[in-house]
Order: sequence, then C-alpha cells, then structure tokens
Amino acid sequence: MIRTATITWITFRNYGTFLQAYALQHVLRGMGYDNRIIDDKPIIDKKFPPAPPRKLSLYWKIRIRLAKLYHNIIGDIHRKPTSEDLYQKFRNQYLLMDSDFIKPEDLNERYDVFIAGSDQIWYPNEEVFDPYFYLDFAKKKKISYAPSVGASEYPKAFIQRSKPLLERFDHISVREQVGKNLLSSFIDKDIEVVLDPTLLLRAEEWDNVAAGPVFRGKYAFLYMLTYNENYINFAMHDAAKRGLRLITVSNEPRLIAFTDKVVEAGPSEFISLIKYADFVYTDSFHGTVFSLLYHKKFVTFRRFQPDSATNQNSRLENLFNILDIHGTFLGEEECEAGVIPLAYDKNSVDEKLGKYRKLSVEYLNNSILN
Repeated sequence: MIRTATITWITFRNYGTFLQAYALQHVLRGMGYDNRIIDDKPIIDKKFPPAPPRKLSLYWKIRIRLAKLYHNIIGDIHRKPTSEDLYQKFRNQYLLMDSDFIKPEDLNERYDVFIAGSDQIWYPNEEVFDPYFYLDFAKKKKISYAPSVGASEYPKAFIQRSKPLLERFDHISVREQVGKNLLSSFIDKDIEVVLDPTLLLRAEEWDNVAAGPVFRGKYAFLYMLTYNENYINFAMHDAAKRGLRLITVSNEPRLIAFTDKVVEAGPSEFISLIKYADFVYTDSFHGTVFSLLYHKKFVTFRRFQPDSATNQNSRLENLFNILDIHGTFLGEEECEAGVIPLAYDKNSVDEKLGKYRKLSVEYLNNSILN
C-alpha cells in the first residue's frame, strides 16, 4: 500500500482547517492509500507563541457581561463542553495523525508520497511562510492538492523564497484560478485547479461526522470570521423578517450582544448548525461550502474590500463562477440597500460539483501514481 502524508495546518482551531484535513484523508483512504496528517504543532508553536488575551474596551466588556447574564438567566448558553474540548474530540475520533517524529526529515523513512494539502498554507505573508509547508524536507514524491494562495500577487521577496521550493514539486494543483495564474507567472509547471477537499464529499458523507441537532426550533446561523456591524445588522434584521432566531458560535465574543443564542462548537457541531439551519449568514469560504452542500438558503458577505492588499475574495468568486451562482455574494452597499439574496439552482450546483469532483479525484490519483 502506498503511504501518503498530508502536510497542512491542523493546530489552528478553525472549522474549515479541520474539515478540509478530514476530507482529504477520507478521500485518500477511500482510494486505497494509507494516509496520515502530519502534526504541525512543532512548526506552529515555534512560529506563533501563544498570543496574549484579546483586549476589549470597557464598553464591550460591559456589553458582553450583560449579554452573558441574560443568556444565563434564560438558560441559553452552553458552558460545557468547550469549543476546545469539541475540537480535540473531533481530532481524536476522526483524524489519523502522525506526531511521532523529532524533525520533519525523519518522515522520509515512512512515507512514499508527500501532499501539501489544502487551506491557505501558500498565502504570501512572511509571518506565516515556512518552508515546511512547501515540503522542503521531503526527499520522496511531492504533490499539492488545492492549497489556497488567497492573493492576486506575490511580493518579489516572497517569490524568491517560494520559487525554488515550488519547482521541486512533481505535481501542483491549487484551489483558485487566480492562484494558478499567479504561480504560472513565475514557475514553469503545469498547474491544475481542483476542488477544495470539503467539496469532494457529498452531504450524506458529511452526515457521518456531523453532530446531532444543536438547537431545537427554527433558526438562522450566523458565522463570521471578521467582525463587521453592517453585516451583523443585516443578518439580525433579515432573520427577524424571516421569523428566525439568530444563532452563532463562540469564536467572536462581541457577537453575543447581537444574537439570540451562542453555542460552543467543534467541527462536528459546525456542520450540524448549517445542516439544520433555515438560513445561513457568513463571510467564510467553508461556511459557504457547507451551505451549498446542504442546499441551504444563504448569503455570503464580502469580507474584503476589492482594493485591499489582503483581499481574499477570489476563493469565493472562483467557487461561485464555476457553479454559476449569482446574487448570494453581497457587499456592504448591497446590504445597506436591503438587497435580497437570490435563490440558486440546487440541482445545477450538484451536477457541476459531480463533474468537478470526478476531475479532482482523477488528478489526485494520477499525481500519486505517475
């Protein structure tokens, strides 16, 4: 059996990070390959020492305290298990990890193929750059599956560091067309565009790892990576018009002041919150992905301004383009104008995803074998 190792982020507690890692491993093992996700904690701990607690203004401290008091009185906030507990439970139950090495070079003795997995491991930022995620240590076959570049340009200094590492790959794929265009501008290799691993699994396959219903009754789910009161207010008023309670997760403490219920959630609960929602509001790529997989009514907010140096909207724009979805990706101006998100053709989305799944899995298999 061919032994494969996935190199990706897995220490950061992020729903998409854990779920893309699970999905790629699930697909590889389903294809008959042994696979382990390599624990990146030694790399992350060295690069990112524990951050100090976030400082909030007195205004927000008082507002959050009052909101928590309200939720406690009505018995509407979950204290145990914590989000951290639920992430650890998911990791223990669903991920096959390899943490048994002193240095990455040791891994060459036990794996035949190294895969630079998905997520934004190739984002052009000096703070997150590490040769490890470009498989600098690997002496065996090196391929990538759907890493997200997440930017429209690479600084010259970043090109100088990444180019020699990328040129050593046997096969390269990325998650967005913009990423392909960018890498093709400075490396002479064939580059494929493939689906994010989470899209390789159908909803019924995700049901196997989803938690049961987290909330009883009709609700809308709000999942925001960036705090934006214009979008939050849109979600509040739109959910009220739909007669839905607004539910969120505890990743952003300020949201407790705007929503009806805050829940602790790991990756399994995150899937469940979308699966059973009547509407989803999000600025997240993976929040959008699972809304599509579960045929949810949703709106995705433009998290970044088009002229921003850190603009990562291309990930979602690429997804909406290949699936021919329009009118669900809204910016602040549209929200302020009260634009109503458009419906999409669920059957058409499933048909297109089926086509791209086949091509993506074929790329992955061929890259391992050839």
